[in-house]
Formats: sequence, C-alpha cells, structure tokens
Amino acid sequence: MDFAKIRDFVEELWEDSVIPTLTEYIRIPNKSPAFDPDWETHGYMDDAVSLLEGWAREQLGAIADALIEVIRLPGRTPVILIKIPALGPDATQGDNVLLYGHLDKQPEMKGWAEDLGPWTPVRRGEKLYGRGGADDGYAMFGALAAILALRQQEIPHAACTVLVFALARALGLNPASAGFAAVVFAFHPLQSETVNYISSRSESLAALGYILSLLAFVRFRAAAASADGRWFHALSVVALAIGLMAKSTVATLPAIRPQSPASPLGR
Repeated sequence: MDFAKIRDFVEELWEDSVIPTLTEYIRIPNKSPAFDPDWETHGYMDDAVSLLEGWAREQLGAIADALIEVIRLPGRTPVILIKIPALGPDATQGDNVLLYGHLDKQPEMKGWAEDLGPWTPVRRGEKLYGRGGADDGYAMFGALAAILALRQQEIPHAACTVLVFALARALGLNPASAGFAAVVFAFHPLQSETVNYISSRSESLAALGYILSLLAFVRFRAAAASADGRWFHALSVVALAIGLMAKSTVATLPAIRPQSPASPLGR
C-alpha cells in the first residue's frame, strides 16, 4: 500500500468533490428531530439525504454491484444504506465491515462571529465554517473516501456496509487527515482479535446476526403483511438465533429495537 498515493487521492477527492458538497450541506438547516419536531413538514432532512445520496451515487457509479438505497419508515428519519462488494481474490462477501454515521445537525447555538453563521458556509484557508462542515455530515465522506482510496490501488478489503443517518459527532480533524485516519483504521481494527484469532470470530458472527436481524426487522415493518414482509419476518428471527449462538450479548437486540405490536422479535 502506497500511503503517499492514498493521501494524494483523499486530498484531491476532498478538494474537488467533498468540500463543494459539504458547502451545500451547510446551507441545509436539517436539525435533529429533538430540535425540530416539524422536520417532516420542513423537508430539510429529505434535502440533506438527497444531496448525500447523489454524491455517493456519483462516487460509486463505476463499482459493479454497489448498492445505494434510502430506507424510509413513517415518522422516522431516513436511513441511507450503502453496500460495497468485497475486493480481492480471497474476498468473502459474508465477511462485512460496518461503518456508521449520522447526518442531522445540532441546533444553531450562540456565539457565531458577525460575519459567520450556522447556515452560511464560509471557507478561510483549510477551514470551512458552518453547522455540519466539520461534524454532522462528515461520516459518509470519510468512510467512502477510505474505501475508494483502497480500490484505487486495488487493495483487497472486506465488503463494507455503511448506514448513515442523523447527527455526526465532531471529529476534530481536518478533512484530509480524517480520510487518511479512516484508511489506517481499516487496516488496524480496534478489536484486532477478530482478525488475528479464529477463536475470536464469534464477535464478527454475533455482529453479523445482530445487524442482519435488525435490518430484516426494519424491512419487515416497511413491507407489512406482504409476502416479502413474511420473508423478512423469518429472516429477522433466524438471524437473531444465529447471533445468539455466537455470543450471548446479542440478547440486547430486542431491548433496543423499535417497539411495535407487529415486531417479529416480540412474538
């Protein structure tokens, strides 16, 4: 892996594509539902989702079998689901890496300088000022920049699933450094035992069952009583069972899932 090429790739992508998109994103006052109860009526969340979805489709257009889907449920903020197939001769599609972030924003707050504001993007040198320019919508850009940098050098990586919705945490890094850090993290996971030791694969299997069960549950609710809904109902239960067989901590899933009388996990 040529780290100099990765840095050059990320910096070029950020300057030519990410910064212009982030600039437009700052203009959208898509505050978290906790601070904007009428978010559905205002439509700002849909504007932000559309902007980031369009950017992702443009970046991933050349990758065969890449999936980009916006999942919507009544009364809930949209979820952008991105799945990128694994790359390399030994790639295993069932061996996934989950990357997750948010895109709704914190409220305006006070203390802005006279010539700055939360919804007015201003760039000074390497700094872009405005709500969301260095925290909220940042996750998708960092995740996809890391993946695209790897693919540009044809470096094998696991199949990556990116769930992006609502409110990013402030990262405290400039854009190029954040993208570079994401690439390094991809090769040095926080829990290296799951990669280094076969005995620790239970962590990966548990996560796979956990995430698959939750995703199937969301799709079950969206499909309701249709034939597809019943299929997702069965998949959710089976995936939960698989996760529980790998690690008992998956038992927390029913506690965090959205409560519903039609819940397949509550039957």
